[in-house]
Amino acid sequence: MFLVSLLRRIAFSYYDYKAYNFNIEKTDFVVIHIPDQIGDAMAIFPVIRALELHKIKHLLIVTSTINLEVFNVGNAANLLI
Repeated sequence: MFLVSLLRRIAFSYYDYKAYNFNIEKTDFVVIHIPDQIGDAMAIFPVIRALELHKIKHLLIVTSTINLEVFNVGNAANLLI
């Protein structure tokens, strides 16, 4: 079992996300792409809130209509645009 786990880790390491350190204070425009899974859309809310705290000027969220209910708010005044 250990060998299978090790081989799987090596095989998938090519597709792992590599973090890039940058200064958020100098960032003006952020684009977030959310895949077609509704759980992915809900999981991104902490990132959106963190970006709002840093006063990002422009936040573009690209998603499909599958996630419409996640981002559909009753009062549009709550959104920072």
